[in-house]
Amino acid sequence: MKQSLLKYAQILFLMVYFVLGIFSAHQIGITWDEDAEHKTILTNVRAIDGLHQGDLDSFNKLTKYVDRYNGIGFQILAYPITRVVAPALERYTDLSHDAINLLALHSCIFICFFLAGIVIQKILLALLDDRLVAWLGMGVFLLWPYVLGHGFMNAKDVPFLLAWLISTYYLVLIFQSPPGDESQGIGGLKNWIYLGIAVGWMVALRINGLLLFFVYFCCFWFACRLLGRKLFGLKKGVITLAWISILTNFLFTPIFWDSALNVYRAVQFLATGNWSVAPTTPGSYVVPSLNITYNIAQLSFSPVFWGFPIDFIRALKHFQAVLYKGTTYTNGQFLSALDLPASYIPLWLMVKLPLMSLVGLALIPFAVLRNKIRANALPLQTGLVGITLGAVMIVIALIVRHARLHDELRHILFIFPILWIVSICSLHYLSRSIAIGALVLTAILFASDIPKIHPYEYVWLNEPARALQLENQYENDYWATSVGSGYQWLDKNIRHPDTDCLYMYGSHLNYYLDHQKYLCVQGFDDTSVKIVVPPKQGEAYWIYKSARFRNLEIPSNCKVVHEEKATLTFSSNPITVAQIYHCK
Repeated sequence: MKQSLLKYAQILFLMVYFVLGIFSAHQIGITWDEDAEHKTILTNVRAIDGLHQGDLDSFNKLTKYVDRYNGIGFQILAYPITRVVAPALERYTDLSHDAINLLALHSCIFICFFLAGIVIQKILLALLDDRLVAWLGMGVFLLWPYVLGHGFMNAKDVPFLLAWLISTYYLVLIFQSPPGDESQGIGGLKNWIYLGIAVGWMVALRINGLLLFFVYFCCFWFACRLLGRKLFGLKKGVITLAWISILTNFLFTPIFWDSALNVYRAVQFLATGNWSVAPTTPGSYVVPSLNITYNIAQLSFSPVFWGFPIDFIRALKHFQAVLYKGTTYTNGQFLSALDLPASYIPLWLMVKLPLMSLVGLALIPFAVLRNKIRANALPLQTGLVGITLGAVMIVIALIVRHARLHDELRHILFIFPILWIVSICSLHYLSRSIAIGALVLTAILFASDIPKIHPYEYVWLNEPARALQLENQYENDYWATSVGSGYQWLDKNIRHPDTDCLYMYGSHLNYYLDHQKYLCVQGFDDTSVKIVVPPKQGEAYWIYKSARFRNLEIPSNCKVVHEEKATLTFSSNPITVAQIYHCK
């Protein structure tokens, strides 16, 4: 009876949450990075279309594109959904076609976050075999404002987080399952195949994820050795993982198809004896699915076409050499992404992890010790040891290697659900009642925070940070998602848009503006800009400034006419994310 009630309660919660979440996702403002992601998918799609038409020009443009190594695995999967959502958005907004296309992708980001919560439940159930705690762990994670809000800032962060969690789930199944028949090896072939697909997709989303996953995988292997688990059949599983992940990554990253293009060029040469004539390719005659199969077969069985691994190495070096010269506002000061202190990651984790997570992580040694001396102790799971070691080693590796991070911890957003899982398990090993109580209290806090800070969920701070009044010591609106709400206020209050100039910091407010209506618009994304240069003497003008531009000098003849703010529960200090000035 209890299990049935729990099941129905879970279904009801997920249904209500999904409906409200999809609706709310489109209230999040467009960020300035979304246009770059949109340009990447268009560049890749044009290259693919060119291949099918037997034209290499678009693909040659892709090979010179700055973000050519960014896979399009998420955008391809999201495309059918956005085609359904975009027309619906057009009915109740007056935004431009380009803005609506960018906004429609938010629904797909939310779906990935929703699925991530379900995977967390599966991982917790595999580790603890406790349906109630697994259900609460999923539900409370889905209410965590920061992770979802921060995920909307970039189209790849939450999909990468989902891929990482799926990989974690299958690693747990592989390394934790009972040995059984040793002739079958560990994990089972099916789990290795699923793991390979998840890893290939993950690397297509962010290629540096391969290095992080290698560290993660080694930690699971070490956990097995530490706990005396036999690893019969590991070699077969790793080979399967490698091939499946390579082929999956190959499919989702068109730039790696360059080696397979040698097939087309070879056919062209044999047919004409000339490399320079218009290409004749198999893509002109066969359907795309067969064309892709042909590429995979050539990649697998013809060494001359094995340029893919070389391109992959080039891609890794490309991302390692990228120099982001921006800054991140941390602990009351702007820190250069090229020279971050060792305290950078710990500081952000200390203010963004919920209190129950911080407590759970701190109590890991005591939880393990207490569990060992209890009569009804849970066995120490290989998967849990692997996850914990992996999270710790990844953080240490990033600190030691002085990883170039910016915009808080968006590049390692995937570490938050892992630490969430570890902290829940730690509290559960200490006491099931404590774990349930902590989850319920955290859910109440999250649920009270969301309506107060929406659509600025990413500014969320944990309980200790609120007590120390650190609201303005960390980034508040790095990506300026406040442009959506800012535009709505401006559009209602600028009475003379044809004559009054508008200065925007950052400039992606342009996505919302009708430039036939607003004739004088200037935008800035560079935080090194310190002074507003006003128009001609005596002309009225407006300034939109996100919190990112903290050092911007506002002229003395300007006054604040509107502020976008968010206030957290148990905090008396509102967080200002944007300001609008009127100057005359």
